[in-house]
Amino acid sequence: MKRFIAISFAAIMLMSQAAFCAADKYGFDAQNGVLVSYAGKDEYILVPAESNGKAVTKIGEKAFAGQRVLDVQIESGIKSIGKDAFRGAEMSSLTICNTMENVAAGAFADCSNLNTVTLVNFDTVFEKGAFANTGKITFYVDCAISWAEEQRLLDKLVAAKGDSDLSIEKIHDYAYSKADDKYICSNCNDAFTGEGGLADDGRGPDETDLPDGPMDGGGPDASEWDIDGDGKWGAPTFVDVARDAWYFDYVETAAEAGILNGKGDGKFAPDDNITVAEAVKIAACAYADAHSGTIPSGGESWYDKYVSYAKSFGLIEPHIDLDYTMPATRAEIAYLFSRADSTKNFINDVPITDIPDVDGDTPYYHEIIDMYNLGAAVGSDAAYTFHPNDNVKRSEAAAMIVRIVDPTYRIELPKG
Repeated sequence: MKRFIAISFAAIMLMSQAAFCAADKYGFDAQNGVLVSYAGKDEYILVPAESNGKAVTKIGEKAFAGQRVLDVQIESGIKSIGKDAFRGAEMSSLTICNTMENVAAGAFADCSNLNTVTLVNFDTVFEKGAFANTGKITFYVDCAISWAEEQRLLDKLVAAKGDSDLSIEKIHDYAYSKADDKYICSNCNDAFTGEGGLADDGRGPDETDLPDGPMDGGGPDASEWDIDGDGKWGAPTFVDVARDAWYFDYVETAAEAGILNGKGDGKFAPDDNITVAEAVKIAACAYADAHSGTIPSGGESWYDKYVSYAKSFGLIEPHIDLDYTMPATRAEIAYLFSRADSTKNFINDVPITDIPDVDGDTPYYHEIIDMYNLGAAVGSDAAYTFHPNDNVKRSEAAAMIVRIVDPTYRIELPKG
C-alpha cells in the first residue's frame, strides 16, 4: 500500500515557527492575556499562544487591522478573537485553532483577499458580521464532521458572512490500495475511485495524479467523485439539486419526510418562488407528521384539504385572509411555518429592535420574531435584515421548514 498523507491539523499547529514572526513583535497585555497589536512586517505568521512565558488567550480588537499578512495561523491555546481584529488585512489564507471559542463581529471583515479558511473546532461561535464584506471563501474542515454538523456550520458561516458565497470542503488522510484500486480515508473510511490519483493537498483526487505519478494538487474536491462511504445520502433525489448546493441537505431531508415534493420530471426547481398554497401544504404536512395526524381528502382545488387541515389546527387563524394562488412572502412563510412548530424550543433571544426592517406594524411580526428565536430564520445579511415582503425560493422554504421539523438544524445566534 502506498500512502499519501493529506494536510494534517496537528502538523499545522506544530509547524516550525522559524518562518513566522517572533513574539517580541506583538504588543501584549500580560494581565489579561491579550495580544493588543502587531508591529512586524512578516507576511506569514503564526499567532503565538504564549508570550514571555505568559499564556495568550485572546487576540485583541484591531490588533491586526489593515496589516499585510498573507497567511495567518492561530496557535492552539487562543480562545477568542476580538472585534475588528483583522479587519481589512490582506490575508488570503487563515487557520483557526481547535481551542477557539468565539470570533467577534467584524473580526475578518473587509478581508477581500481571504479565500481559504481551515477550521479545527466545529463549535466555534462566529458572531454576525465576523466575515462581512468578504468574497468567496472555502472553509476546510476535518472529514470527521457529520452531515448534521456540516449543515449547522454552513448555516452559521452564512450568518457570519452575511451571504452564501462560500463552500465547505473536507480534508482527508488518504491511503491508496493498489489491490482495490481505490483511495480510502484512514479517518472516516470514505473510499474514492476513478482513473486518477490523489492530490497532494488532501482535498480530493485529481484526474492527472496517477498512483505512481506526479501529484500537483489541482484536482476537484472529493465530493465531486463517487463516494462509497457512510454518507447520509445516496443518489440525489432531484436532477437540479447539486450535492454542493447549500440547500442540498435541506431539500433531501424535506423530501425524505414527504413534506416537500418536486415539480415533476425529476426536478425540484430550487429557484422558483413558492406559492402560498404550497407553503400551506408544507406547514400542514409538517404539523401532521409531528402529531401523527392525517390530512383528509376533499375540496375543489388541490390545496383545499391542506387549508382545511391548517385552519382546524390553528395554523391559519379565522381572521387571516391569504391568497393561495400568489407567491408567498417571507412574512407569510414565517406565519405558517412558525405555527407548524411543535417544540416551542426557543434557542435565541432576538428582540424586534434587532431586526432593522421589522416593527410592530409589520404583518405577522410576532411569528417573524418566533422564527429567529426558534433558530429557523437568521435574516438575509449580517444585520438580521428579514425582507418581509420579498418572495421565497423553494430552496429557502426547504431550509426553513427543515429547521422547524428537525431541531438539530436550528441555528444559534449570538446574543446582543
